Amino acid sequence: MVIKGTPGAFTAVVLSLRSTLRWAYIGDSAFAVLRGGRMVHCSAAQQRRFNCPYQLNSGDDGDSLAEAEVGGMPVDDGDVVVAGTDGLFDNVHDIQVLEFRGVWRIVMLFLVG
Repeated sequence: MVIKGTPGAFTAVVLSLRSTLRWAYIGDSAFAVLRGGRMVHCSAAQQRRFNCPYQLNSGDDGDSLAEAEVGGMPVDDGDVVVAGTDGLFDNVHDIQVLEFRGVWRIVMLFLVG
């Protein structure tokens, strides 16, 4: 819950994964889908201009949830979904994300159990 008048702003990515990956995101929080050594999908950052992403906040000057990108795609057994903020995707090139796909699987196994 966001309390009106509380300072701060944020970007967000929300993912739901079953046989279909569904998403909603706003700003430059992002995700990518890796399959068979390739990146088959990567979200596109929403920005007003360079380094000025769409953001939600508790005031009246933030962007609207209606501006969120919403979509979905089927996923296959063995696909890896990587989600993160701009701190990850601004500093790690796509090829580096692909090189560490084995690490992502280990992290996901640890998180999921």
